[in-house]
Amino acid sequence: MIETTFDIAHAGAEANCKVDSNVGGELAQQAELVAFAHYVARVFLVLGRARAGAVVETLVDTGTLKWPAVPAPSETQAIARFVDGVSGPRLYFRLNTDGTLYANLSVHALRNALRDRHADVRFGERLVRVAELMARLGATGQVGEENEFDVALAAADVAWRSAVGDGAGVPEADLECPACGFAGEKFELRVWPSDAAVLRRCGRCGTGVWRREGHRPRAIRPDIWGAMETMRAQLAGAAPVAP
Repeated sequence: MIETTFDIAHAGAEANCKVDSNVGGELAQQAELVAFAHYVARVFLVLGRARAGAVVETLVDTGTLKWPAVPAPSETQAIARFVDGVSGPRLYFRLNTDGTLYANLSVHALRNALRDRHADVRFGERLVRVAELMARLGATGQVGEENEFDVALAAADVAWRSAVGDGAGVPEADLECPACGFAGEKFELRVWPSDAAVLRRCGRCGTGVWRREGHRPRAIRPDIWGAMETMRAQLAGAAPVAP
């Protein structure tokens, strides 16, 4: 199981953020993008739409915003565990705050920590794209308790695939669609950080295909997959924010 943790501390004008994942390379990058998007989604839920404006502004900030010192120290921890479930991918996410949740400050500190953690230019571009997409969802009130996982995974997926070509095919040995029997050389990439499972879209019928190591591929339930794909399509069509 892949796990990513964020530890954010505020004291006066200082903010410190530690990011840790129990994997490395592209899997860590994917996990951290999804976890960042989910952190933002959870913050939107905690604040409510009426108070989400400062976080939206933070997400699209190009470095010009100045933050005042916090009146009291606080610590926030987020834990994201990526679960390869029997019927499809699941995410366990927990957010704990000791003191006040300084929402915009924590998002700002977390984004900077993630940017500095990876020297990969493409990761930096993907992080910016995730932030833009989550800002759009927060500004329009499209994040709810029933879809916070969907929007987080969709935002990370769209941002990740933007660097390799949207809908790019990927080689999958011995993968067959359980809905239509398609067994072509390539299925469409859908991001899921795991070293023991893959999530793909059938290149012929569009079914979500979930395969865990040592198990036969399964079709993602149509209503669940349809909602996820609708969100991905909506985000993929969103133009980047102009600098």
